[in-house]
Amino acid sequence: VPDPTLFRSTVGTILHGSQMGVREFFVFAILSEMGLPNNLIADKLGMHPDSVRIWKMKLQINQEDLSN
Repeated sequence: VPDPTLFRSTVGTILHGSQMGVREFFVFAILSEMGLPNNLIADKLGMHPDSVRIWKMKLQINQEDLSN
């Protein structure tokens, strides 16, 4: 029987191995773009503010990679 985790839609994406699902990631991206503070985003998504900060850093790095 094949491992079902090998065939998830997040494999090969920034969400692979993350506890944040696609829906939460979408909301996170919108709230971040709106300029809400990390603690408010964390509260809305049930995350720690440090996790929000780390995700913002990950996305900033990937955005810079795309612009090169």
